[in-house]
Amino acid sequence: MKFTIGMDMGFVLAKGIVWSILTVLFLMPALIIRFNNLIMRTRHKSFVPPLDHFVKMQFKVRYVIAALAIILAVPCYVAQGMNDFRYGNAAIGSGEGSRSYEDKKVTDEMFGESNMLIVIVPDTSTVKEGKLSDRLEDLPYVKSVTSMAGALPPGIPEDFLPRSLTSQLHDGGYARMVVIVKSDTESAKAFHCINEIKEITGEYYSDETYFVGTTPATQDMKEIISSDYNSVNGISTLGVALVILVSFSSMASVIAVMIPIELAIFVNMALPYLYGQELVFLGYLMVSSMQLGATVDYSILMTNTYLSVRENEPDKKKAAIAAVDQCVLSILTSGTVLTVAGYGVYKLSSVKAIATMGQLIGRGGFFGMTLVLTLLPWLLNTFDSRIMKDRAKKQAKKKKRMEKKAEMRKIKGQESDIVNNKAEGEEESV
Repeated sequence: MKFTIGMDMGFVLAKGIVWSILTVLFLMPALIIRFNNLIMRTRHKSFVPPLDHFVKMQFKVRYVIAALAIILAVPCYVAQGMNDFRYGNAAIGSGEGSRSYEDKKVTDEMFGESNMLIVIVPDTSTVKEGKLSDRLEDLPYVKSVTSMAGALPPGIPEDFLPRSLTSQLHDGGYARMVVIVKSDTESAKAFHCINEIKEITGEYYSDETYFVGTTPATQDMKEIISSDYNSVNGISTLGVALVILVSFSSMASVIAVMIPIELAIFVNMALPYLYGQELVFLGYLMVSSMQLGATVDYSILMTNTYLSVRENEPDKKKAAIAAVDQCVLSILTSGTVLTVAGYGVYKLSSVKAIATMGQLIGRGGFFGMTLVLTLLPWLLNTFDSRIMKDRAKKQAKKKKRMEKKAEMRKIKGQESDIVNNKAEGEEESV
């Protein structure tokens, strides 16, 4: 991402994954061994009832699930791109539910909305500056404009005023205007007002004009992040697909695994649009990344189990049912933890933006595990012949490499025996 917060977010997420892997691989086995006696003494019957009927039932309705997935795919993809995103600081730090939001609400009720904009233009003509100042002040949504040309009485030279005062508005060859706009900092109205002010300023100053304020900064963030997201989303999806391809050596398995992952994200992110909710764009990026990571774990577990069962089970339907039966408890446990944690944040947080992110995480975990347990088995069945052919080719190549290595070791052994025998013969002749 051009916006450097993307690097920070990526580093934090990657660091968390690395530490999670290290603790699971090295710390967790040690803890299990250390507390093994306590674990064995406290074992109890599983609280989760047998899921045989659920597994068989969901496989019976697989065509209904597939039809729903096909129907929802395109509308949800379109809807998730039409969300009302928020990009600036007001989305979280000053968002609904925070103290600053409540204070600003009271202030706006008493004095009206105020959005400060600093307009910086070349200090070339006081007359031109005065015309621009008057033009901006005549706009219906502008409360006030503070500029040297507007504040200085006619006929009074600027040199008559102290340098400490004039330097606040004229300095370094530039003139500064403070424009107070009657709008909030991030909305369609605010963007329209700032854009119109930019156009008017451009009529008087063609170049070297600068606009500083929360709204222009938010506009820049929106432009940069939105363009970055398309490339970041494509690269992350391609990266996940590449990992799956390396793991299973089959393009068909990549398609089967990626469909429920992407569909779960589309459905989850389409609902805020349907509900009319505002979304923090950076939160949207984080939730999408978390949901992608969680759902791909479920999908890989299901696919790997299916392929293992399929090696000894010629009936692909029975293999799919067996795979779901073996994975359902692990996926339900992990997915339920993520869902409960997300909805816990949603219910407990008083800041609306953070609560919405919690809701997205919880709902994303639910959709992810649901689609992996219902849609993915049908997809694996559908692509079974292609997946098994690719798997057979991989195993054949692996077997051929092993045979070649064994043959090379055998040849090297024979050469070594010949050299040893020759050396022994020379020693005997001597």
